[in-house]
Amino acid sequence: MTDSEEENKESEYNIFTIPPPVFQKKLFTSVYSKHLSAEDAYAVKVRERQIKWNVVDEFIDGDFVARLRDFESKTIEEQRTIILDFGPLFANAFVQCIHSVTARNIIEYLLTMLNDLMIEIPSFAYSFHELQNSEQLIELLRGKLHAKAVSSGEEKVPKKQRLYYCYNLLIKIIARILVAGEVNPDIAKQFTMDVIRMINDISSKHKIKAGIKTLMILLQKDKHRLLFFKNRGFERLAALLNAAGKKTDLQSIYQITFCIWSLSFNKRIVKKLNDFEIEGGRRKNQRTKRRTIIFVFAEILKSNAKTKEKIVRLILSTLVNLANIGNNNSDMVEADLLRILGSLSQRNWEKQLKSDLDTIYQIVHENLHVLRSWDKYVEEVTSGELTWGPIHKSSLFWRENIGKFEEKDFRLLRVLVSHLWNSDSTIQAIACHDLGEFAKIHPRGKDILSSLEAKGKIMSFLNHQDLKLQHEALFCIQKMLVSGWSSMK
Repeated sequence: MTDSEEENKESEYNIFTIPPPVFQKKLFTSVYSKHLSAEDAYAVKVRERQIKWNVVDEFIDGDFVARLRDFESKTIEEQRTIILDFGPLFANAFVQCIHSVTARNIIEYLLTMLNDLMIEIPSFAYSFHELQNSEQLIELLRGKLHAKAVSSGEEKVPKKQRLYYCYNLLIKIIARILVAGEVNPDIAKQFTMDVIRMINDISSKHKIKAGIKTLMILLQKDKHRLLFFKNRGFERLAALLNAAGKKTDLQSIYQITFCIWSLSFNKRIVKKLNDFEIEGGRRKNQRTKRRTIIFVFAEILKSNAKTKEKIVRLILSTLVNLANIGNNNSDMVEADLLRILGSLSQRNWEKQLKSDLDTIYQIVHENLHVLRSWDKYVEEVTSGELTWGPIHKSSLFWRENIGKFEEKDFRLLRVLVSHLWNSDSTIQAIACHDLGEFAKIHPRGKDILSSLEAKGKIMSFLNHQDLKLQHEALFCIQKMLVSGWSSMK
């Protein structure tokens, strides 16, 4: 087996969901409707309809209709046996009916029936691939997806809601068929692009939500993950997750994270995730070198983890897939995951979630020590890209490395002092903090900083409009005074 084949084998996985029973009206009663979403509640009403099959007879071959009429009257086990034995016949019957019938009541009924069967009997989706004209049938469904609203329907239900219901079912049905077998790459690409356009349609919240639900199905297949990623789908998902996190939209957070989790099973995709910086996450006076999906995950864990265990489980599982690749470990440290995971560890979790939590905690803890290294600090100060991170707050780092500031006639310290004149108040605040640590720990810290004319500049920040800079300047001065007092004593 080649490396590529092994990678693809590892990246395939089965997603287990709780399916509805095989299509039978009596199993769905109004008792459960109050616990369902609006779409699912409407589906219950659709399943309860009495279809006038003679109307369908007028449009298509009677044999197709006879099969569906007979199928509807069977028990659950009989239905299952029929689908397993005659799947292709019923696949063809469904598509022909959906393509030919114009009455919305009947189309909704057929789509609901077909979607339920595909969930309960996943192999039924493969039946579409056993037909000689399978690709034409898929294209018929895609054509129906893009068609305008069909005529007729219950006047009590808003027309737009009914159109959305059909739209949602059609796109999920197509996704299930594509995932079940092999199709022409052009068809797969066209449908994937359809979904990407949906999640990018900022004028329609409905299309975005429908697109995300479809991706939860489509991204089970590795080839669709690659298609989606290569066409910049991940960037949009990351932006949507960032927005959902700010609004604490937990259902959207779960669904989008599920999609990103699916993508994380492809090693080639994971290696490139660090290339994408997500906008819209920096607070005022907060600066980071780069803000990747890991930072968004950290923010969600910090704000929402107490209410939704399923979100925590998905994020941790995704982080396990991202660990030890590129700069991901460093990002986990910079995102303050050590503290967040420490807080999460106080709760009781199921075994797999606890295992993932412990794994990520250990990785972050080990990399925190790496980030304490002097070389990383030198690189940060020299580049001028000072950022609030674990290094600056680590007392161990300062104790272990204070003597290194003396190297080459305090050259690095001089560079640090020069950042006091930077135009960025965040960089100035970090410089004040670090100079204060130097003054506190180094035996001659006050005198050295005075000789570099740092004290006067730091004093000027005490009336600065940036409160964070004021705070760090004040503490720096206090540390310098304490250092001087300690030396005299």
